[in-house]
Amino acid sequence: MNAQERIKIENDVLEDWEKSWPFGFSKKSNAGVFSIDTPPPYINAELHVGHAAAYTYIDTVARVKRALGFNVLFPFGLDKNGLPIEVQAEKEFGVDIRKTPREEYVEACRNLLDKYRDKNKNVFKRLGFSFNSYTVTGELGGAYETDSQEYRAFGQSIFIKLWKEGKIYEDTQLVNYCTACHTTLSDAEVEYEEKDSKLFTISVKIDGKMLDIATTRPELIPACAALCVNPADNRYTGLNKAIMPVTGVEVPVIRDESIDLNFGTGVMMICSYGDKRDAELFKKYNLKEKIIIDENGKMQDSGDYTGLSVSKAREKIVDDLKKGGHLIKEEVIKTEKPICWRSKNAVELIREKELYLKQKELKDMLTELSGSMEFYKKESRQILLDWIKSIDRDWPISRTRYYGTEIPLWKCKDCGEYVAPEPGRYYQPWKETPKDLGCGKCGSKKLTGETRIFDTWMDSSNSNLFILGYGKDSKFFEKNFPTSIRPQGKEIIRTWLFYTMLKSYQLTGKKPFNEVLITNHAIDEFGEKFSKSKGNGILIEKALKENGGDVIRLWAYLGGNLVEGDIRYSKEKINEAERIINKISNIAKFISQFGKDQTTQPNKIDGFDEVFIKEFNRIYNNILIQYNQYDFFKALREIKNFVINIFADHYLELRKSSAYGGDKSAIFTLNHILMNTLELLNPIAPFFTQHIYQGLYSKDIKQSIFSNKLDTQDFSELIQSIGDFDSTVWTTKKSSGIPLNGEISGIAIPADLQNYKDVFIKAHKIKI
Repeated sequence: MNAQERIKIENDVLEDWEKSWPFGFSKKSNAGVFSIDTPPPYINAELHVGHAAAYTYIDTVARVKRALGFNVLFPFGLDKNGLPIEVQAEKEFGVDIRKTPREEYVEACRNLLDKYRDKNKNVFKRLGFSFNSYTVTGELGGAYETDSQEYRAFGQSIFIKLWKEGKIYEDTQLVNYCTACHTTLSDAEVEYEEKDSKLFTISVKIDGKMLDIATTRPELIPACAALCVNPADNRYTGLNKAIMPVTGVEVPVIRDESIDLNFGTGVMMICSYGDKRDAELFKKYNLKEKIIIDENGKMQDSGDYTGLSVSKAREKIVDDLKKGGHLIKEEVIKTEKPICWRSKNAVELIREKELYLKQKELKDMLTELSGSMEFYKKESRQILLDWIKSIDRDWPISRTRYYGTEIPLWKCKDCGEYVAPEPGRYYQPWKETPKDLGCGKCGSKKLTGETRIFDTWMDSSNSNLFILGYGKDSKFFEKNFPTSIRPQGKEIIRTWLFYTMLKSYQLTGKKPFNEVLITNHAIDEFGEKFSKSKGNGILIEKALKENGGDVIRLWAYLGGNLVEGDIRYSKEKINEAERIINKISNIAKFISQFGKDQTTQPNKIDGFDEVFIKEFNRIYNNILIQYNQYDFFKALREIKNFVINIFADHYLELRKSSAYGGDKSAIFTLNHILMNTLELLNPIAPFFTQHIYQGLYSKDIKQSIFSNKLDTQDFSELIQSIGDFDSTVWTTKKSSGIPLNGEISGIAIPADLQNYKDVFIKAHKIKI
């Protein structure tokens, strides 16, 4: 079967699904609800095969749970808010958050989303994802989009509740700031990149002596408030004052045990603000700050360097240090630089007024809460625990951007009090003021609308609440919360997972999920993670045209367990997926010769057939265990090994002559194993398994099919002996020049196979 034949089959199956979408969810069902908080993908660009692997994993979870009898809530969402959308719109349409009018900027973001929306929806359809609200025609039905008025109103209602409960406050604090994106970032949005950096050793006059200090950021000399040494460092005993080069400013020498004696010269400049450690020492020693980097990444209040970019200021200061004889040496070292999660631009610490959601005071409770959720794999819980432990301040949730959910607040012009409206509808404070809104403190109607929007994770962290009807269907929500499972990538544990935990606990006092499924990455042939920003992503659309959906889905499991580690996209695994489909299709073609629906067990089962049926049933049970543990890699490996290496290579060859002769036991066994194989494999590769199932068994694969087989006896050693002897006969015939269908003599059937000698004699024409 070639790619075009496979794609034709897949399109036919999709048409069948369109007529009666078999993946619906019903609140009236008596079956237990299994809810999946599916990560809504960003649709700001075309999707690559890394997305295909991750979402295939999630779809397989949904299909397995349906097959186990659950009423599966598997919503489809599209993430259409926040910084990733804006950054891509700026690239493609040339808009600028600082220069483009807000309405025009927002329109550019909408145009970007319109460009990719339908294309990416079609990709999910072609991969066979069984979302409840998704249909083959491309209609979204009950799916949610995070920039819809409904979803934004939902997020605003949650904010209003938390605001009125005093869990959100405004304050001026040091924040991470991206001068490229022109906005505050939370600690969770800061990444660290190891880079080659220059370490500058400069001479400083300390109490009349010229001593050397080392710094990676000489541009911060104008913001230096003190030098700091370790009190155990005898080199600097008795030194108390220093004159900084370039500026001539006198600063104190203070002592703190946190200073590393072995880094550089053991002297640290404390500047406002190079990093969080600077901030800690400023606070600890009550130093006076001097902010010299503004929101545009330009130097301010720094003499001759004012107005320069940070990089240009560094160059000029280094040049001035050379001219003044203060630059001793430059050396290249490895350092970890903080960068923006989206733009990859350097992050600076500046002081900004932002809104904060309390989290620091809840660290102990969130740590305890994390222990009540089952993690796959278990080690991934530690990533979450490490993050919780590292939190030392509250979450800044406001952003000076445009495309996102607006913060529903107005400020009274007369007394400065914030005014929050009643929840329930979508508000845009920057362009409207509700007529009935007034200041609750002084009664004034003179209000100014808030212009900031939420951090994108403030929106995304509502998804589990939204899909279960929080605030809208209390009866359903109370019965089915927490959500059954959160599947997501490991790179957003500290953002999406943590913030969802935080919000759910703030609102309900409960854990957000029963289970958390953390997946790794698909990587390219060079071992690099697929990334839209890197441009190394193989587009799903291209891969689908070349291979079809089932091949891509099978590749996602042939390459390894995505929960255990990264999987590599390779032609070798794509070819292996094609071989599996072709092999099972050929098995089905052979079995179809004996008629349709040959699944009624005859009165008597041949002993040889019984061995294979019981061994298959044992493996069936193993696969159900693996499915319940979300180990689809191991499940596929067991299916492949039995069906191709044992069933096709040995059983089918040994019993085909009997089947041709009308042996009901052999024909039943062939169908029993094939039909159950198709059912087992359907959650992983739904298209070709559905097609074969319909052709042979005249019905759709049932949505609830899995049940434990009663047979537990292990026949693997016996079947290994059968396979070994079978291979020996074929090899002997070949080496002796005997046709495979010719008679052979001088072959002794092993003692442990004597009960089945008639099978071997008939299949191989062995002369006794």
